[in-house]
Amino acid sequence: MIDMFREFSYFITLRKDGRRSKIIFNIGREDENVMLLRVGGKYSPIIFQNIISTLSKYGAVVSVKSSSKERKYAIREDLGPVVGAYLILIRRARKIKAWNTFFSRMISGEYPGIAKAFTAFLELAMDLSKFSNQRNEGGVLSPRILTALSASLKKFVRKMIRE
Repeated sequence: MIDMFREFSYFITLRKDGRRSKIIFNIGREDENVMLLRVGGKYSPIIFQNIISTLSKYGAVVSVKSSSKERKYAIREDLGPVVGAYLILIRRARKIKAWNTFFSRMISGEYPGIAKAFTAFLELAMDLSKFSNQRNEGGVLSPRILTALSASLKKFVRKMIRE
């Protein structure tokens, strides 16, 4: 199973610190990776579980580490950017259940154009963050950029799924 990690370069982790939980999204190899973004809050375990269960249906995740305080998964290369952009979208969302349903439908192939656009949104976040002075506590992506793109992604998705 360890050899399989070589083909993954995206990782998602749920880390629990007492009553708090946060999702951490990393890019790179298992031994050398960089945190792109972090999503916290009371709904982070629900969001994380939805992502993992949805990706598991398609064989798109592999468990890397599991303990009482941390669960880490490697995400298949083609879906990593989609998951990263989804985490940008959901970071300040209120209707978690609706966005979780959207994610499941998108991964199932119901919205193939949106999934492709999500890859571009993650790349845009990375490019814009290079020029931003604000950094996210050890992460690569700027909080200001993430907030702006989160709102943009929500509007983009709402418009695309209604038409």
